[in-house]
This record gives sequence, C-alpha cells and structure tokens, in this order.
Amino acid sequence: MFNSFRNLKKLGPSAGMLKDLFNLQRQLKKERVTVEGEGIKVTVRGDLQIEEVVVDGERRKDLRKILNQALKKVQQQSAQRMMQAGFKL
Repeated sequence: MFNSFRNLKKLGPSAGMLKDLFNLQRQLKKERVTVEGEGIKVTVRGDLQIEEVVVDGERRKDLRKILNQALKKVQQQSAQRMMQAGFKL
C-alpha cells in the first residue's frame, strides 16, 4: 500500500492533478440539469448519468436504465478510441 503512495509522489504534479480530477468528479456528480418539453422531463447529473426520466407524469425507470447503459457504452468506446490514438486517461 505504501509503495503505491511513494509511486504517486514520484509523479510530482501529476499526483496533484489526479486529486483535483477526483474532486472535480465528486462536484460534477452533485450538479443537476433538468430539461422539460412535450410531456417529457429528464434530469441528468454532471457526471453524465441520467437520474430521472418522466413521461406524461410517469417516472420511467426502464428508460433511465437503458439510456444510462447507452451512455456508458459510448463513453467506453470513446475512451478506447482515445487510448488507441495515444491519449492517456
């Protein structure tokens, strides 16, 4: 365990950047945006997870689940393509 911390220290500024990124992730997860129109209301968190889908006043957990699956899949594909292009995540 302590070796991991030593390795992080060797990264220098990169370790601080990782900490900042984790803090940013936590902050984004707390943010919410809600959009309504034509009988549909969608609430999305800042970490790009759909929190709620309401259609004609009915909460639709099934739609929320499938939309989050689609978002996760496209995020994974994007990350994979970025790594193949030489970007480190």
